[in-house]
Amino acid sequence: MDTVGPDTIRPIDLPQANRLLRTLGAVHKIEERLRSSSIRKIHPESALVRDQAAGNAASGFNCAASALAAAVDHLRTWYYRLGGDLERFSMPIMSHYTLARAVYESSLQALWLLDPAVDSRTRIGRGYAVELQSLVDLRKFQAAANMPSNQANAEMLIERLLAGAEREGFLRTAVSGNKSLTISPPTMVELFNAYDAPDIPGRRPEWRYRILSGMAHGRRWAIASNAEVETATDDGHFLIPNWEYLQVFADFTTQAASRAVNAFVEYRCEPTSATNPSQ
Repeated sequence: MDTVGPDTIRPIDLPQANRLLRTLGAVHKIEERLRSSSIRKIHPESALVRDQAAGNAASGFNCAASALAAAVDHLRTWYYRLGGDLERFSMPIMSHYTLARAVYESSLQALWLLDPAVDSRTRIGRGYAVELQSLVDLRKFQAAANMPSNQANAEMLIERLLAGAEREGFLRTAVSGNKSLTISPPTMVELFNAYDAPDIPGRRPEWRYRILSGMAHGRRWAIASNAEVETATDDGHFLIPNWEYLQVFADFTTQAASRAVNAFVEYRCEPTSATNPSQ
C-alpha cells in the first residue's frame, strides 16, 4: 500500500502521514538487500574470512545476523502498521517509538560488531562480549523460570564461551582471581553517540535513545514531548501524533537500519579494502 486513505477513525494529517509512510517504505529495499546477500557466496577476501583466520568470528557474525533480523522485522511492522487498515484500526500514537527503538538498538549493535574501522581481533573480542551478554541474560531467564537442571543450559554455554575466549587471549584474571573478558559491550548511550549521526551541532545523538526509552517505559515526560492533546466535544481527550518528531525518528531509524544492513553485506560479501586495519 503506497498511501494512507482518508477515511479514518481519527482525522490525521494525510500529507505528513504519507511522507512518513514513504520514508518507512525503505524497509523493502533494506530487507531485500539483506535477503539477497544470504544467498551470495562469502567473498574469499571479505572481512568475515579475514576474521575467521584470526579467531572465532562466529560470535560476532551470528549476533549481528540475529540483531538485523530483529531490526528489519520491527521496521517492517512499523511500515505496515501505518499503511494498514485505518478504517478499522485507529492511527497509533506511541507505538511508533517502541518499534523505532527495537530497530535502532539492534542496528547500532550490528554496526559495533562489524565495524570495519577496527581490526579483526577487536571485532572478535566484541563478538565474545555480546554473546556473553546474551548468555548471561539467558541464565537469568532460566533461573527466573525455575528450569530444571537438565534443561537449563546457560551455565554450560557460558563456560564453553569463556573457555574459547581464554584460549584466544580475550580473558583476563584480576588480582582477586575473578575472570572477565578484555572487551565489554558498550551501553546503549555509548552506541548512539558512537554510531548514530548527529543532526544538530552540539546535540549528542543519545537524545534519540533517551526519548525512545522514555516512550517504551511510559514515562510521562517523554509522552508529553511526543504527543499532543486534542479535545473532542463528545469523546473526551485524544492524543494526536507529533508529526515533526515522528518524521525525524523515521528518517534516522531507517538510515541506521540501512547502514547496518550495508555493513553486514560488505562484511560477508565484499573484499576488504587495502587500507582496512583487519588486514
